[in-house]
Amino acid sequence: MRCLPILLWAALHMSGVDASHEPEAAAVNAAEEEQAAFDVERVYSNQEGLVQLALDKVRASEEGVAETYFVGFGSSDAQDVFENEVKLVEAQFREQLGAEGRTAMLINSRNTIDDLPLANGRNLAAVLSGIGRKMGPEDLLVLHMTSHGSRKHRFDVSFKPFRLRDFSAERIGEIVDGANLPWRVVVVSACFSGGYIEALKSPRTMVITAASARRESFGCENGRDYTYFGEAFYRDSLTDGDYSAAFRRAVALVRKRERSKGFRHSRPQLWVGEEIEDKLPLLPEEALDLLDEIVAPESKDTVGEARDVETPSVPEQVGGLVGHGPQIVLGIENKHRLADFSHGAQEIVAINGNVSPR
Repeated sequence: MRCLPILLWAALHMSGVDASHEPEAAAVNAAEEEQAAFDVERVYSNQEGLVQLALDKVRASEEGVAETYFVGFGSSDAQDVFENEVKLVEAQFREQLGAEGRTAMLINSRNTIDDLPLANGRNLAAVLSGIGRKMGPEDLLVLHMTSHGSRKHRFDVSFKPFRLRDFSAERIGEIVDGANLPWRVVVVSACFSGGYIEALKSPRTMVITAASARRESFGCENGRDYTYFGEAFYRDSLTDGDYSAAFRRAVALVRKRERSKGFRHSRPQLWVGEEIEDKLPLLPEEALDLLDEIVAPESKDTVGEARDVETPSVPEQVGGLVGHGPQIVLGIENKHRLADFSHGAQEIVAINGNVSPR
């Protein structure tokens, strides 16, 4: 029986196959085949033209009319849910939310490589800046970014075999700020996406994230149309331009779904700049009236490291309740402070009925 391995080795050796390196050779061949599927140099050389084509399809603003623009950014090819979500949300804005002729998409996918710009930093900056030049002073741009996110708040930008760079929170802020957009809503659907809020803050910005800086979000799977948050926010809640109301509804849906799966609540976040609060709808008065029942254990706003706070709950339909202050709000004072929207930037301090810091 000991002769069999020797005979097998001899047969392989005589046939010219090096058995000791066969797995490595197979891996190399697979990598070469994947590389051959793309002409990487051609793809890169096409980017300027694809960006310009995307911008050429975007109409200039009509003077004196407040219009909505949309840019979708799906930057991971690891699961097709990111591509699917961007396409569905873009169609929703185009067909239902008044953005026909004012949308663009950047996606990392084999399905779109010849038709759409790659979802990378250079292209995103070019598309946002190009659209910014077409917008009027009263116009709003909604940027939807969907991908994976890390605990160190790196936003995944990847597409094999291309060598793309992940985004830091600061990089996202630089790209968005550099585009000179008059008004903007930035939605970041990724794990730990609350960590991007600080870098995106400005008086004319609303930031919505699928999770807090310390929590994961869910639904990043092949075959899905949306992530959990994307489905709850866009498909099931956003019927008009009331992003705050859609956020409240989405939080309740996400929490219910996560609870049914046994997942830790992702704690989606909303932050509203002091000037955009007058442009976009915020909390209804009935939601503020319910705050009479809340007694917060921390009576003063606290600046520092976020921490969990146990408090009595308010009815689930309230969703995210808004507090404010020029600094990050980690506690709440009282109903009157929450109801007063005149003192500066705001931050969600109550998620789906549980009052807590972000």
